Amino acid sequence: MVKKLKILSRVPEIFKTTTELIESNKIYKEYDIKVEHYIVSTGMAEIIRGSEIMNYVEEIWGCELIEEDIEGIGKVISQIGYTIDNTSKNKSFI
Repeated sequence: MVKKLKILSRVPEIFKTTTELIESNKIYKEYDIKVEHYIVSTGMAEIIRGSEIMNYVEEIWGCELIEEDIEGIGKVISQIGYTIDNTSKNKSFI
């Protein structure tokens, strides 16, 4: 199902372009300035991790579920591991 996730075609390009702009600039290199991309999302982190975006970001923070392996059934979602709502998402930048 994750493979069907459609990312806007220019989004990965933005991550790549901003990184290349900084890495190719002599002044930024001189001062060891680098660009890193992080995603803080109210969505499911695992879905984002499974997308092509993951190739361009250092880390993703988002909602997480905990799975439990139940004999005879397999893996099931047993509890909420971590949630991010709009309020906590905004606080992460302060």
